[in-house]
Amino acid sequence: MREGGDMTGAITKKTGGKKDGTEWGTGEELRFLKKLGTGRGKNRREALLNYQAAAQNRKAWGGINRAEVVRYVREELEGMG
Repeated sequence: MREGGDMTGAITKKTGGKKDGTEWGTGEELRFLKKLGTGRGKNRREALLNYQAAAQNRKAWGGINRAEVVRYVREELEGMG
């Protein structure tokens, strides 16, 4: 949450879009993925594998380019060996 309780730009589970009414797009999804599993005590490979598995069942991609995101995850995993 931003200072002062401002949730502008927050993601809503109901719509998959941002609270301000704009759609979560490919750029936001890629930024999310670049940080996924990078926190203290986290396993990036495992997190990306979980995302990859979930993406196969995901129905609502909205403004996200599915092919680009799936390719990014695949390339990241391939780079890990």
